[in-house]
Amino acid sequence: DGLSVKSKDCSCYESIYSGKLRSGKWTPEEVEFANHTIKCYNKGILRLEGKISLRHHLAKHLHCGPMRITKKLGAFCISKLSFLDVNRLCERANLTDMDIETAMQELQELKLKFLASLKNV
Repeated sequence: DGLSVKSKDCSCYESIYSGKLRSGKWTPEEVEFANHTIKCYNKGILRLEGKISLRHHLAKHLHCGPMRITKKLGAFCISKLSFLDVNRLCERANLTDMDIETAMQELQELKLKFLASLKNV
């Protein structure tokens, strides 16, 4: 999905994804990553594989339950967005390859920033 954590960049983060699901207060970095993910999804930049919803995608990458996503970001109605919506949005989007590459690179950087913030929690 383009957001996998590269082991050469942060091999120490494997323990974050193998432990207990996150709950409670969101870190500012977590909010920033989630907001940018939603923005990329709505623009048609982020394509989800299979029949996964945006809510489940975010839960996977933030290592938390889907309900935590709904409680925080319910105003965006993300639980109702599915893979079919992305295809429709992509048809309307007028994005260059550079736009997509830049947005995905920023998303990867925000994910690494979020993971780094967990070391201080």
